[in-house]
Amino acid sequence: MYFFKIGMSLATSMSKMVVPTAPLEALLMDKTLSSICKERGSKLSKKVFNMINNQESFDATWFSGKPSQTTIPARAGYCVGFLAIEKLLQKHTIKELLTVKSSETKALILEGLSQ
Repeated sequence: MYFFKIGMSLATSMSKMVVPTAPLEALLMDKTLSSICKERGSKLSKKVFNMINNQESFDATWFSGKPSQTTIPARAGYCVGFLAIEKLLQKHTIKELLTVKSSETKALILEGLSQ
C-alpha cells in the first residue's frame, strides 16, 4: 500500500519538475482539491500521519476518491502525498525514493508527513 502512495505522489512531483510553472490545480488535476490542499494541506498531513502511526483509525477510502466517514475529503491523498514527497525531496534524491526498501516505506512516509 505504501509503495502505491509513494509512486503516485512521485509522479505528481515529477510533473512539477518537468513543468515548474504548472499551478497546483493542474498538477492535482482538480481545482477543488487544489483549494483544499492550499487551505488544509498541513492539517490533512497531520491527520494522515496520525492514522498511519495508529493514533487514529485508518480509513484509506479518501485516497481513491470514495466518500469517507472521516473528516478527510475524497482524493485528499493526492494532496497529502504530493506535499509529503515535496518535503522528502528536500533531503532525499529521486533515486532514493524510487529504490526505498519495502521495510522502510512506512518510516519514509511518516518522515514526509511530519510537521
